Amino acid sequence: MVAEERSGEGGVMLRVLLQIVPGGDERRTREIGRLEISNVYEFADVSDYAWQMFHEGKPYKTGVHPGHPRKTGARRLLRQILVGMNLRELPVAQDQASPEASKE
Repeated sequence: MVAEERSGEGGVMLRVLLQIVPGGDERRTREIGRLEISNVYEFADVSDYAWQMFHEGKPYKTGVHPGHPRKTGARRLLRQILVGMNLRELPVAQDQASPEASKE
C-alpha cells in the first residue's frame, strides 16, 4: 500500500494504492485498487472529506466523511474512512476467489 499526500486547489489530497507485484517482479506490478480523498472545505479546522474508490481503474464506490478535525491527521482520516466502508462488498474476480470466500 502506498500513500501519497498533496495539497492542491480542490484536487486529490490523499491517494492510497493497492498493487499486485507478481512474484516480486516490479516490472509486472499492476494496480488493483485506489482510494482518493479530497478536502471539501480547504482550510477549515473541521472539514468534510469526499472519497472515491476505484477497482481496476474504474470508479467503484464514493462517499463523504463528515466533520474530521484536520489536526488529528491523515492517518486517522484514512482509518475512519476505511472503517466506515463496507469492505465485504468489494468485488472479487472469480478466478481469484478462494473456496472460503464463496461460502461467506
